[in-house]
Amino acid sequence: MPRAPSSLPARATAPTRLPSAGVGVFRRLAQRRSFQRPWIRGAWLGAALSLLCGACGTDAVGVGACREVELARCEAAAQCGMIDDVGACRSYYRDHCLHGVATESAPKESQLRACVQTIESAGRCADREGPKTDPSDCGSDRLSDVEAPNVCSIVEEPERAPACEFLLPDPEQDDEDEDDDTPSPKPKPDAGSGDAG
Repeated sequence: MPRAPSSLPARATAPTRLPSAGVGVFRRLAQRRSFQRPWIRGAWLGAALSLLCGACGTDAVGVGACREVELARCEAAAQCGMIDDVGACRSYYRDHCLHGVATESAPKESQLRACVQTIESAGRCADREGPKTDPSDCGSDRLSDVEAPNVCSIVEEPERAPACEFLLPDPEQDDEDEDDDTPSPKPKPDAGSGDAG
């Protein structure tokens, strides 16, 4: 009886390719004969661009104003001893402020400057006099009319300062939010449903 060889030659097989949802789909689409027509290609390109551009828009208001206020707060928070890493704080708010401020319109440049200077004054006072210093004891006109327990509370909540009142959400937006939170009245049972006692 003849003996079988101990090793058989390996069969050359092509690797199995699984369909991918990546670039291959577009490549296969582009190779179709119907896609070679310019008007079809233009229609597909237009549809793709409208989807991409429509998804990128934001209605953010005051992105630059938010960044200026928050960057000033980062510096002042370090002077208050509230944070250690100013760079991380600045990086966080650079991205976080892409949502803008919670108002319908961006603040005027003069309002923004006054607010940032108030926050900076609070930080300098905390650095010089201590974080528990009363704002009226700082010797700064910007802080004398602020009702806050200490200068670092201005850094935590700058909207306490009259110069930063624009940071408060618009009252109209609050009214709309409250309307959404009110529960709707319960429906009355139908007369023929048998719920009547």
